[in-house]
Order: sequence, then C-alpha cells, then structure tokens
Amino acid sequence: MTAWHHAILAILFLVVGSCVGSFVNVCAYRIPRGLSLCHPRSRCPRCRRFIRARDNLPVLGWLILRGRCRSCRGAIAPRYAAVELAVGLAFAGTYVAAAGLAGGDVWERAGVRVVFAGLLATWTTISLGLVAALIAYDRGCGLTGPGAPAQHRGAGRGADLA
Repeated sequence: MTAWHHAILAILFLVVGSCVGSFVNVCAYRIPRGLSLCHPRSRCPRCRRFIRARDNLPVLGWLILRGRCRSCRGAIAPRYAAVELAVGLAFAGTYVAAAGLAGGDVWERAGVRVVFAGLLATWTTISLGLVAALIAYDRGCGLTGPGAPAQHRGAGRGADLA
C-alpha cells in the first residue's frame, strides 16, 4: 500500500470518526435524561425546530452556519463541532499510528480482519470513554439533572441540541 492509500484511508476514517462524534454528542446529552437515542431528530435548543439534514453534517454544518440555528439564529455550542472533530482526529490518528508502527503494510502483514478488528475495538473504547467523560463533566458542572437551569441542562457550557 502506498502513502497515498494510507492518506485516503486516514481521511475516510476522519470522516467516519466525525460522524461517530456526532453520535457521541447525542449519547452524552440523551442518556442521562433517559431519552431515546433514535427519536426525535436533533433540534435547536432555542426554537425547538428540527435541524435539517444538510445542516447536520459533522463539523461542516456547524462551521457553515457559524454556530447558529438556521431558523432562529440562536447559538449552538462549539462543543458539538469540537467533539466531532476530536473523535474524527482520534479515529484517523489511531489508523496512522497503527500503519506507522507496523513498519510496512499493516494490511498485508496482519490481515484485513485483524487490523479492522483492532481499529474497531480502539474506536469503540475511545467513543464510550468520551461519552462517559462528557456525562461526568456535565454532571460536575451542574448542567444535568432536575436542579439545573433549563437552558443549560446538558449544555456543556452553551446551548445543546436535544
């Protein structure tokens, strides 16, 4: 495998990781509240309108809208884009590290199943750890639970998507 192939895979894993990061945000917000992870769709914390699919692209949607709701222009916390980007970089970085440490073609040396299983295990651990850390952070800041101010419940120091 050439360096170009590794770069393309790293970019692919960055994109996949950013999508997983978006789901990490959903989990960190909804799990402590006993809400479904599937329904309803994400919505603006201010006007409660559903976020359009084209605006719900990890990192890019937040950047294009400059951190604001398309409908009401209310602020959407930068934590969302930061978590999405961090998970994407972690996924890509894990792959780059695995490929670099292999000292050759990791896919041929270890086999596709072994490499992919190792990456999935690492990515799952990263994602679950981050969900747990975000939930603990929100609880420590008093941003979750019945005593938290309504506008800040689970907000990570800003507005949050439900």
